[in-house]
Amino acid sequence: MSGNAVTRAGRLAAALLLGTLACSGDEPPTLPPQPAEPTGTFLLYDPSGILFTLAAGTETPLEISRLGSRFIEIGTSLLPGGTSVVGMGVARNGIPRGLRRLDLAEGGELTILAELDVDAWTFAERGSPDGKVLAFIGNNMVPGLLILMQMDLATLDVEQLWTAAGTEDEREFSRFRWLPDRSALIGQLWGLDRSAPIDQPLAINRFRLARFDMATRTMTTFSDWMLADMVTPTMEVSRDGRIIVYNGQDGILRFVTLDGTPAPGFPTDLRGLFPNFSPDGKLLAYSKLRDGIAGIDGVFIYRFSDGATWRLLPEGSRLTNLLDWE
Repeated sequence: MSGNAVTRAGRLAAALLLGTLACSGDEPPTLPPQPAEPTGTFLLYDPSGILFTLAAGTETPLEISRLGSRFIEIGTSLLPGGTSVVGMGVARNGIPRGLRRLDLAEGGELTILAELDVDAWTFAERGSPDGKVLAFIGNNMVPGLLILMQMDLATLDVEQLWTAAGTEDEREFSRFRWLPDRSALIGQLWGLDRSAPIDQPLAINRFRLARFDMATRTMTTFSDWMLADMVTPTMEVSRDGRIIVYNGQDGILRFVTLDGTPAPGFPTDLRGLFPNFSPDGKLLAYSKLRDGIAGIDGVFIYRFSDGATWRLLPEGSRLTNLLDWE
């Protein structure tokens, strides 16, 4: 059922209730405000990696990048307010083409934020809630160390914050999100899987939830190890910074607090990837996993107030992967 259909059903029920009360002579009650509907801008991509933006309330996506011409999908995100996209582009031969920002206004301009060495990559780009700072991971592939960095978006100055130790338990920090006050980044700290057969190389396919403190420049984990060998692990932090949602290998979206304990009052039966809270925090968008078979069914919206769920785009749309929502 679409969001509009849900709203119309609610209005019809309210109208019937008011009519019944009017006939009985009772005073009508004060009705609650209408449930939340999606607003803002979505960033999505199709299975071939073509990136699109979509204005909430419409069904006409706008293509912004094809085959890495402007961006690759890994780590690409909307800056706060949804007025621009930031990420990394690559040439067809796979050579990085720098960290860049695209203004989404009509006739938008593509700005190169940083040119990188030929063997350097960036990913997991994420703008701070105030839009002043960009956090990202740089990978200088020669020493093989992953470095957490931040860029001042006004001056384009870059500062190194933290470097992975390169041990079995500390290989990279990714899919991170800012807390609202910019005091920390919440993300996934990845390590090697020790359960691999002795004749096979160890794979970076296990992670723990972790917090990087901006004041002390320290990394702290707050969950057990989780494997990521079947379903892509994705996560998001609520707009108020109190709730983390992530998917396990069973695809179930789990809602926890900042210390990793289950958060009460949230759904326990949603299966999907790429969860994103709405700008007002009343909705959750996610790429819903198909029941019983592999693959993504599409991007769905879940409303916390009443549990209503509906598709963002018509069934059969190729835009099944949700990257961001601002």
